[in-house]
Amino acid sequence: MTLGFTLDTPPAFGARQQREHLGFGVFYGALSIMIIMSLIFAIALKQRNAAYYAVFLLSTILFWLKLNGIGFQYLWPDAVWWHNEGFHIVYLLFVGCALQFSKSFLQLDSLAPRLNRVFATLQLLALAGIVARLLGLYEPVLMLSFALLVVLTFVIPFASYKVWRDGLDYAFWSLLAWLLYAVGLLLSIISASTSLFSWGMTPLFYAQVASLLETLFLMIGLSKWLIQLELERQKAISQANEDALTGLGNRRRLQLAFTQLKDAMVIDHRPAFVLMIDLDYFKQINDTFGHDAGDKVLTEVGSLLLRICRESDVVTRYGGEEFAILLRAQDVDTVVQVAERIRVEFASSPTKHHDHMIEHTLCCGIAEIMNIDQQPSVQEMMKHADEALYQAKAAGRNQSHVYAHKQPHHIV
Repeated sequence: MTLGFTLDTPPAFGARQQREHLGFGVFYGALSIMIIMSLIFAIALKQRNAAYYAVFLLSTILFWLKLNGIGFQYLWPDAVWWHNEGFHIVYLLFVGCALQFSKSFLQLDSLAPRLNRVFATLQLLALAGIVARLLGLYEPVLMLSFALLVVLTFVIPFASYKVWRDGLDYAFWSLLAWLLYAVGLLLSIISASTSLFSWGMTPLFYAQVASLLETLFLMIGLSKWLIQLELERQKAISQANEDALTGLGNRRRLQLAFTQLKDAMVIDHRPAFVLMIDLDYFKQINDTFGHDAGDKVLTEVGSLLLRICRESDVVTRYGGEEFAILLRAQDVDTVVQVAERIRVEFASSPTKHHDHMIEHTLCCGIAEIMNIDQQPSVQEMMKHADEALYQAKAAGRNQSHVYAHKQPHHIV
């Protein structure tokens, strides 16, 4: 390496030192903030990948503390052996942490098993090098550490490109980060090991800037990965609470809404009702026109319910040809109006299937399930609504009934 020297006056030297310390403060401060954020992600979201990134950042800090002498100057001034002889241990530790984070972040175990094995082999070499250095070997470990640092600048960008091309969108940030870092690191290694350039310590400065940008890009990628995980989690929850055919909620969604309703009753004292709906003679529709026709009728019911009900109402397919709506209203008459509108519109809107117009009707059972004085269980709620629905069926179908504690009340 060629070294450049500058003679400064004391004021100029002080100003230069201030600039350097400011730069180091920005570098180590930014990495420290990212470590804290990663640990918060790791603990709050229980994601190992975020913990791997925090460890990688720690190894990056240790790497640069030794390279720019800040560690020896301020942190371990008496540890001369560690500062002089521990360089290669730190290099190899950095390599192992970078490979571990990248393996996890890029999902190589499932997306690129062969590359995953390559990464694992390189990690074993790094570990073997650390052990060898602790046993006193110097030159072989020196060559191994530089070789692995160079290999790192190729294998991680290659792996990032491969999984990005295969559809892992956030791997683009890993590719960009490691390409940038590779340029800075390779220039430093070439400058240190050859006489091709007379740049002095300048490549090392550029490599440190590249290292900071690399960690920032990786943080962006990690954030996008965490956002994607959260979106997938929300989608899974939504699918778990959704009926696949109609797009309405399912029985699980109804039970969850019932539990939430109990909590909301403390603030909003309006009574709550459940409106149970059952299609009349639905089996005959399936037997006569086929299950495709039956599915079409069910989807049209779902569309009708969503059109008539409010956004605050919980509309679900309870099972088979049964639907349930959980809603708040000032009184039962308001709910009856909703039920009657559903019943009338469904009866007056036959479903067209191929060349057939399928006539159909439904029954509604209405029950007040919760008020400020009464909060039954979800089983009691459905039992009351079922009783009202049964009375509507028994009375000749295409009717609505309201549950009464002694005798369900027929809506004329």
